Amino acid sequence: MEARRTLPPELPETTLGYEVAAWMEAWLRSPADPADPLRLTDEQARFLAHWYAVGPDGRWVYRRGVLRRPKGWGKDPLCACICWAELLGPVRFDGLDAHGDPVGRPPEWPSVLVGAVSETQTRTTTDLLAPTASDALIDAYSVDISERRVYAEVGGRKARLRPVTASARSAEGGRPTAFISNETQHWLSSNGGHAMSSVIRRNLAKAPDGAARELSITNAHEPGEESVAELDDEAWAEQQRAGGGDILLDTVEPLLPDGFDMADDGQLAAAIAIPYGGSYWVDIDRVVADVRDPQQSPAHAQRFYMNLLVAGADRWLGPSEVDAAYADLGVPPAESSISIGFDGSWSHDSTAVVATTMDGAWQWCAGLWEKDEADPAWRVDKAEVNAVIAALFDRYRVSRLYADPAFWSRDTAEWEGRWPEQVAEFWMTGARALKAARAYMAYRAAIRQREVSFGGPFSDAFRRHLLNAVEKPYQVHVDAGELHTIRKQSRHSTRRIDIAVAATLSWQARLDAIADGWRPPVKFRARRPTAAQ
Repeated sequence: MEARRTLPPELPETTLGYEVAAWMEAWLRSPADPADPLRLTDEQARFLAHWYAVGPDGRWVYRRGVLRRPKGWGKDPLCACICWAELLGPVRFDGLDAHGDPVGRPPEWPSVLVGAVSETQTRTTTDLLAPTASDALIDAYSVDISERRVYAEVGGRKARLRPVTASARSAEGGRPTAFISNETQHWLSSNGGHAMSSVIRRNLAKAPDGAARELSITNAHEPGEESVAELDDEAWAEQQRAGGGDILLDTVEPLLPDGFDMADDGQLAAAIAIPYGGSYWVDIDRVVADVRDPQQSPAHAQRFYMNLLVAGADRWLGPSEVDAAYADLGVPPAESSISIGFDGSWSHDSTAVVATTMDGAWQWCAGLWEKDEADPAWRVDKAEVNAVIAALFDRYRVSRLYADPAFWSRDTAEWEGRWPEQVAEFWMTGARALKAARAYMAYRAAIRQREVSFGGPFSDAFRRHLLNAVEKPYQVHVDAGELHTIRKQSRHSTRRIDIAVAATLSWQARLDAIADGWRPPVKFRARRPTAAQ
């Protein structure tokens, strides 16, 4: 089975990594058995070579880095060793030797921080500091290890290490020489992770010559959660699309072949072995058994044991449900009664207009403008969008139009002014998300119960957008219980869901119009006069 590896295949020509690795093996102990000296695996040594790579001017090649591996690979033990090196080891460029190889020295005033969104997560690294410190290290550098901090002396100067948690204020203003960000797959906006990440990077930027850096360690993040790990991955990918950059990402993932069967122990073991690489202490058979645990979801297993970026079991609608809702009907004739839903973007996403017949509950996409990823200057043609809306009002009897006004507030205001009895704003994000969540659940129920169908123009895109949508829990104490909104798999994903949003708005517009008294127009039959008349 083949693997995806993001580290450059060739080793850097100039790096402090070899000297740092030698320093670690001379002064540190094995995390597994403190009686044994540290011996780095080839994978760990290769990572250090890249992480400590320097350019001709001695500046770091990489401004920040991400080490992504499965549970048990050894990320925390390696980071504990890196913490010791950043405190006391040769991690600053100090010129070239006679052979032209870079030489390292310790930082001037070492200050290492280990950060996470909870104290428990910081301890997965800091609890390994004492076991990895040799007696020789403790004596030579006057090391004092307390429960929460480490103090030492190097070159007559104090060196210190301490953990910090997701209190952005407590981290503000510091001048760390190195920062280890632990389990960034859990760093979310809601728990202070985003704010903490911003503070860290501002503080590191104060260091002269870009010497202070951040190294993040993470398991495979869940796409769409917008964790710091996901944002880092997207930033790295954006740099790679532009030809490379100063973010280092080290991940190894199996490339699952067509027909891969997770139920086959042999195939599963082969896939798991790839990201664990040289971690000889990992029992692959035991990992396979953990994956087989009935409480383990396939998506969770693939993220945490196979290092794959896969969405959770949170798909909004399944293929069988969507396919059952397809109906090959023609666009309704003029004067038919319809409701309309509109979801729009401007430059970073797509725009969709969906209509629903009031009598028959059949939907079609009346207009779709999908972002051209190859064109950075792409913009939605608002004139075309307005023309489609006007054409629907001209051709049909519109009972109601619901529009999410985000990015389109001026246009939706103009529509309200032109058709005041039918057009209304319906926000799908922000403080009004509770109303949106109820609308999404109503539409999904209608699809599943086959109360609504779709087809017509853009029917392939309609199906694709419905299947691209994944659930996002809306945690709120309401009588209806737990609600969900929908989202893309990740913030910058190109897998669009705009038709799904517009279809939900169109369906809700139909429901509300009926609740407010809409009835099918009465059909009159002309009465022929009798002969006596």
